[in-house]
Amino acid sequence: MALLLVVASKLLGDGTGLLLDGFAAAMVTWYAVRNVRGWRTFYRQLDDACTSPDETTGELLLSLRHAPKSRSDYSLWTVRILQAALRGHELGRSDRALRWLGALDPKSLGDVERIVYLQARAVLAVALGQLDVARETMLQLPQTIALPRHRNSIAILRALIVAIEGSDVSDERLASTRAAREAATGNSLDGWSVVEAHLLAARGDTLGALELLRGVKARVPPHAFERVVRHGGPASSLASRMQVEGAYR
Repeated sequence: MALLLVVASKLLGDGTGLLLDGFAAAMVTWYAVRNVRGWRTFYRQLDDACTSPDETTGELLLSLRHAPKSRSDYSLWTVRILQAALRGHELGRSDRALRWLGALDPKSLGDVERIVYLQARAVLAVALGQLDVARETMLQLPQTIALPRHRNSIAILRALIVAIEGSDVSDERLASTRAAREAATGNSLDGWSVVEAHLLAARGDTLGALELLRGVKARVPPHAFERVVRHGGPASSLASRMQVEGAYR
C-alpha cells in the first residue's frame, strides 16, 4: 500500500509538464519507480507491451483476464495497471491504456486508488476525443478531495474539458482561468496556461493563445507539449504548427 500511495501521489501531484492535461503523472516518477527492486523487469516488459503491435502482450503482462482475489494482491495489481496506463498515455497509446484501466473495478478500490483511477480514465477519454465519457467520469469523483494536489489537478482537468469543447468562453470563465494561472506555480502554471490558450483561441485571440503556448513549450519536454496537440481543442492546431515551425510567431 505504501508504494501505491507514492504512485498515486505522483500521478496526481506536480509532474514534469503533465498537468497539461490534468494527468499530473511525471516521467520523473516513472524513472524513480521503475528502479525499485523487483519492478525493473516489469517496466521493461511494459515498454514492449505499450509499443508492440500485438495487443495481447499487454493483457498477458497485466493478467487482465484474471483479477487477484486477495486485497493485498489486488492493490499491487492496481498499481501495475495505473502505471501501465501512465506509460501507455506517455507513448501515445491512450486507447490501449484506457482498455487496461477497464480491468479495474472501481468498487474494489480504496479512496486514493479510486481518485487516481477516475482521473486517469477521464484524461484518457479526453485524449481519445471522448468528452462525454470524460465528463461522466468526472461526475463520479467525490465532492470533497482531501489532498490539495489532488484538488488542483482535478480542477485543471475539469477546466480543460470545458475549454476543449468550447462550451463556455465567457468573460467570466476567462477571468477565473487567468486568475488561476497567475496564482499558479510550477507545473500548475503550465496546466492553467493551456486551458487559457484554448479559451483565447476559441475567442479568436490567436496572438494571446500563441504567447501562452510559447511559454509552455519553453518549459516542458516535447512529449508533454505533444499532449496539447492531442487535445483536439481550439489551440491544438496552433500547438501543432509550433511543433513544425518552432517558436511560431
